[in-house]
Order: sequence, then structure tokens, then C-alpha cells
Amino acid sequence: MRLVYYDYNIEIDFSYGKITNVVIENPLVLDGLIMGLWYTISKYEEKISVFDNFEKMDFTKITDLIFSPLELTYRKKDIQKRMIEGMLEEITESDLSFKFSEAYAALLEIVKQVKMNWEYEIDFDENLELKKLIKCFDIHLQEPSGNFLKRLIEYISVTAKLMNNKIFFLLGGFNFINDGEYNLLEKHAAYEDVAIINIEGKQNNLKSLENQYIMDVDLCEI
Repeated sequence: MRLVYYDYNIEIDFSYGKITNVVIENPLVLDGLIMGLWYTISKYEEKISVFDNFEKMDFTKITDLIFSPLELTYRKKDIQKRMIEGMLEEITESDLSFKFSEAYAALLEIVKQVKMNWEYEIDFDENLELKKLIKCFDIHLQEPSGNFLKRLIEYISVTAKLMNNKIFFLLGGFNFINDGEYNLLEKHAAYEDVAIINIEGKQNNLKSLENQYIMDVDLCEI
């Protein structure tokens, strides 16, 4: 696998099941790379691409960008949307669909009784979609818990399956873990078969790092 950042002709090799540490010591290039990731993931402008051999991958569908520990949350629109879609698939493809229809019919009768008994004339939507009905219950995934590593591992496991994310970008993520935790994260990346790419402005003190891409302030690869 190869990541290409067009503005500075940067090419970074990485693999699924592995962790890659990227150190960009030039502040201007580091800022550009981070903004390029955000622009590309947000579909504003294609600054970065990922290639599997010579095949260009759909960057926005397989990547996740984690700016800080605060990003390890499921309260994101795309995650909530996919969760609801998954629940609808589960319901419609099982006998739960019939049970929901029965429950909705019972609720509809209650609302009709209210309309008949109330002194004011009212109207209501008799064809409420199942999706809207589910949203009424404020169903959501339980948030990741524990320290940074535990939350990160849980977040990767859930979003890799739910969102089909295969590449996770961490910005300064290794500031929150030690060598022992790094080894656990490396094992988890292999288990989930995902690529974790950590981006920093300076080399950290982790001793276990293997796959590294380093560009110094003079834009020379080390």
C-alpha cells in the first residue's frame, strides 16, 4: 500500500496489519499534510490518495482521521447513520419487522383515540417510517471507556466492522501510550488487519517502533 501527498510529492509505504509512524519535522509540510488529510476525507479537495499496487482506492470510504482523544467517540453523524441503517437491515430481514408493525399499529390506535376525544382538531402522520420510529428511542452505541489505548482499540474494532474502515490516521497519538501499550496496539492492528498511521512533528521516545517515515526540516527523507 502507498500513500501519496501530491503537494510535496511525498510517498509513504504502509501495510494492513501494521503500524507506520510518520515524522514530518518541517512545520509547514506537517500542517499541509494534516490539512490535506482533512480536505480529502471531507471531500473538499483531493490532496492525498492511497494506492494498492497501482489501483487507486476510494479514500473517503476506508479511512478515519483521529485528531485527538476526543475523536474516539461514536457520536458522529456518519457512525450514527450507519448504525441506524444496520438496525433497519436487521429488523427488515427478520421477524422483528412484523413485531414493529404490530407495535406501531397499537400506537396509531392510541393517537386516533386522542384525536377523537380531544376538543381541538388535529392531524398527524399515519405513515411514520420505521427509521423515524427508531430515532425516537435515541438509540446509540455505548462510548469507548478506559484509558487512551483501551478506547482506541475499542474504537478501531467497532468502526472497522461497522464503517469498513481499513486505515486509521492518528495525529500525535503516540504521546498517549508507552512501549508496552504500543506492542498491544501493534497486535490489535494485526488482528483486525487494519493500517494505523501515526503522524507527528518530532520523533518520540518509543523504543518498539519499526516502520518509520521521517522527513527533516530541509525536506530530506531520513
